[in-house]
Amino acid sequence: MEWFSLTPQTAPFVLKKLEATFAKVDTNGSGEIDDEELCQILATFFKAAAVEMVKKQVKKLIDTYDKNKNGVLEFVGELCSARLI
Repeated sequence: MEWFSLTPQTAPFVLKKLEATFAKVDTNGSGEIDDEELCQILATFFKAAAVEMVKKQVKKLIDTYDKNKNGVLEFVGELCSARLI
């Protein structure tokens, strides 16, 4: 995530995003975030964090077998030479 400075131009946008995010977490519409709602959003966050770990591992795997260093694996060239098939 990139950080930016809060300016008079960006403040309304940021406030709207915060309100929308709060409303998504406040699933019962009470105007408050209770423990169940907080647990739900944290579970979602940590699931997303696990996705980021998987993405890092996939990148390492691609980097290992990407012979021509173009950032992708081609089936015939790289996978065959890696003896993965």
